[in-house]
Amino acid sequence: MKILRVLIIGMLAITLSACNDQKTTSADLDAGGFAEVLLKGDASSLYDTYTFTDEMKAALGEDGLALIQTQLSALGELEAIEEPKVSESQGFTVYSVPCKHSYQDFDLVISVDQDGRIAGIVMGNYSGEEVSDLPFLNTEEVTFGDELKINGILTTPESEGPYPCVIMLSGSGPNDRDETIGPNKPFRDIAEGLAQKGIATLRFDKRTLLYPEECADDIGFTVKDEYVTDALSAYDLLKGRYDIGDIYLLGHSLGGQILPLVAKEAEVKGLIYLAAPARDLITLIKEQVAYLESLGNNDLNGYDTEIARLQDLDALKDDELVMGAFKAYWQDLISYDPIEEAKELKIPQLFLQGEEDYQVTMEDLALWKDNIKDAAFISYPSLTHIFMEGKKDHAGVYMQKGTVDEKVITDISSFINEESNPY
Repeated sequence: MKILRVLIIGMLAITLSACNDQKTTSADLDAGGFAEVLLKGDASSLYDTYTFTDEMKAALGEDGLALIQTQLSALGELEAIEEPKVSESQGFTVYSVPCKHSYQDFDLVISVDQDGRIAGIVMGNYSGEEVSDLPFLNTEEVTFGDELKINGILTTPESEGPYPCVIMLSGSGPNDRDETIGPNKPFRDIAEGLAQKGIATLRFDKRTLLYPEECADDIGFTVKDEYVTDALSAYDLLKGRYDIGDIYLLGHSLGGQILPLVAKEAEVKGLIYLAAPARDLITLIKEQVAYLESLGNNDLNGYDTEIARLQDLDALKDDELVMGAFKAYWQDLISYDPIEEAKELKIPQLFLQGEEDYQVTMEDLALWKDNIKDAAFISYPSLTHIFMEGKKDHAGVYMQKGTVDEKVITDISSFINEESNPY
């Protein structure tokens, strides 16, 4: 298996999109044929058949399409390509091609500009997927935000409110509301599990998933833009509801690392960190790349060069991409000290860590524990980065179907119930 999608800061995530040469036009784009070649044909031939925007070509480089093909191969054998759906968004024609795979179904989303040039290729939610219908919960589709609307789902218990509610912030990359990875949906598991224990949740599609072109075009886009703005909008939505009581923040991976930034601007009851990095970005990327290389059969050529560029950000131009993001993004992230920010908070904090996690390790948990006083820390001997049973030395660990361990959900609910019902 080649590069895994879930490297911590998401620069190996399946997202290559940018906005703004004479072969096909949007009117005659064979989206299904494009998907078939990309998924199981000679991906490099697509450069000769289709026209891409200059920004898209720069983002892809010579081997970008082949890399996407390699990454998507981790989702299993291609079983079917279904009829594309066509829509218009922000002046682009958007083709969503449902693709069924043995491990995970998804939509290949292709954005085409008004001149017929391909401006974005991302992996989206499989459009035929159904939402769980369970007797112990209610689900409500919600929309919030200002200019760029964010879509999410509020899951509430069957019992009467007000009930505590958890805003869930996913990890790096253009994650959907379920934080789908392979056949697994850890955020949906947590939401359904907490509903059984009388706790509501709000989870949502990330801005980078819903608006890839807008984010890719913004050279000033930062981690705060990626997370904080939408988290605060979600908070404002909940504050206006009669059925919602205390509000908590839960963040996974990078979403956990930035929790203190959100908590500084919202009156939340407590924070729940799932596999949140305490160490600096460059150290994490180096460690993850070295570990994946140690497993063998992982094509990680070129990452030493990218890491070196991250270590010399001053030499970069503002519009120069490194691992899929501009200089401003990396400057914002590298300058952020999550431990110092968390130290300043006066609210309860819970840190959870899987011991079979190679992306964020027990070293990170130890750093949190050494620096954050009066917090709770729990580790799980057999759980991976997505808090499911597995072994970190198995390259396909995220492609194995599983569910978030019940102990994790119990520990989260106990923390919330203790804080929301202290007597």
